[in-house]
Amino acid sequence: MLDTVKTYSDEAVVDAQTAIELDQQDALSSFRDAFAIPTRRDVAGPHPIYEAEADLDDPCTYLCGNSLGLMPKQTRTLVNQEFDAWSRRGVEGHWNHPFNRPWATVDEQVKGYLADLVGKSFYTGDGGEK
Repeated sequence: MLDTVKTYSDEAVVDAQTAIELDQQDALSSFRDAFAIPTRRDVAGPHPIYEAEADLDDPCTYLCGNSLGLMPKQTRTLVNQEFDAWSRRGVEGHWNHPFNRPWATVDEQVKGYLADLVGKSFYTGDGGEK
């Protein structure tokens, strides 16, 4: 399998030191700290099938294709803010949101980003497209 893992220079990554060096060059590596990464103990359940107890406290390698992925740490705060807005404003949160995220127009705030993500344009509401 290692012979199929390639770097951008088309050389096989076959040792830990090369992998570490590539990780250090990764422009996106700073984003790792923005996510909650479960430990092996967290996902193993009450009866882990793992011999080295100390390794259970290591972060998981998360490779799940049918998943939302790792939870961004900011998610809990943002969701709790929405619960707070709902409890304080009720239906008025649709238009008068305490964190300036009115529910009635949330699609207006994200549709440009979503269109870019999927490579499409969107109807602007005034007869035009973006």
